[in-house]
Amino acid sequence: MAESNGQDVHVPWFSGLCLEGEVAGQYEIERTGSQQEDQDTTKAGLLELDGLAPITIFVGANNSGKSQLMRELFKTEQLPRFKLKSRNVEGAEVDVGSKLPNWIETIGGGRWTQGGNACVNGWIVDTERKSINSYLVQLGYEITKARNGGRSSRLKCLDDLNIQLMVCGVKDQIGCFQELKRCYVPILRGMRPPLTTSSQGQDYGNINDLYMKRTAHDYFGDMASWASMRDNDNPRNSIFSGLTLFDSLRRAC
Repeated sequence: MAESNGQDVHVPWFSGLCLEGEVAGQYEIERTGSQQEDQDTTKAGLLELDGLAPITIFVGANNSGKSQLMRELFKTEQLPRFKLKSRNVEGAEVDVGSKLPNWIETIGGGRWTQGGNACVNGWIVDTERKSINSYLVQLGYEITKARNGGRSSRLKCLDDLNIQLMVCGVKDQIGCFQELKRCYVPILRGMRPPLTTSSQGQDYGNINDLYMKRTAHDYFGDMASWASMRDNDNPRNSIFSGLTLFDSLRRAC
């Protein structure tokens, strides 16, 4: 939570993620009653993780694919669609995707013809995010136009919407999944011997953490040469084994 212009701003969280690909088609997820009963979960290679919270715990038997799912999300560059949740001024939960069509129609002053394709049952289609943001950034201009034109009723409506968007943390634009910083924390790495030499075709750069190298070797062979994993100042994808905890805390101070 942050404060902006006297308002508490709630940073949105991803309450639903859609993963596609060969790995996604291997999962069967038990769904709670709070989730949509009409979701298409039978499509091959498509997995919808709905009802996620800021902290979500995945439970399953050994070798059921929990860590594999986390690694796939770690490597995913773009999701077909996602859900966002935030909170309003009163602290009540807001489903951003369900509210977007009304918000955009208020800004545009008419029916949003693309709404049916951009937002489906609360899911925000990532390929339509640019179009959605193009409407959101127009809000300031529409407020100025309504004020200069003496349209008091529209001005009040737009001002109220501006506060609502600001409090929900989606003013001006909706961020995307690939912009998130992701950190993979391997468990029980000590059960495997550390990797002392690089495998053929893998470039670990200046990584000195032998357990990090082992994790990259075992699970992220296709990512080992990514520059973002070796940027200590601003990594977007990182592996944290705990071996360098002291150095990491010292850099943060």
